[in-house]
Amino acid sequence: MTASTTWYGMRSWIECGFKDTKRGGLHWHFTKMTDPKRAERHWLAIALATFWLVGVGSEADATPPNSNYDDLPPDHIARTQPPAKKPTRFLSCFRRGFIQILVALLLS
Repeated sequence: MTASTTWYGMRSWIECGFKDTKRGGLHWHFTKMTDPKRAERHWLAIALATFWLVGVGSEADATPPNSNYDDLPPDHIARTQPPAKKPTRFLSCFRRGFIQILVALLLS
């Protein structure tokens, strides 16, 4: 496997990260900075914020809510159907971390 093939395999991951940095989360495209030193500091802040948001989101993603499957009656429809596939992730770890932190701030 060549390096170009490996990078192409990471393309969707890179594009999602670009979306989170630019228009989906931190709105880098609104800054209109021209001074390289200011942009450098801003990118450092964006990198740290992304690290924090993805960390919180990953932790939330790794701890799913408790299932109450055992509390269901024997004739419940969930017991008669085959087990579901692993659920698809609808929120990125970045977005989920943002929501977790926002909720924690609102509840404090």
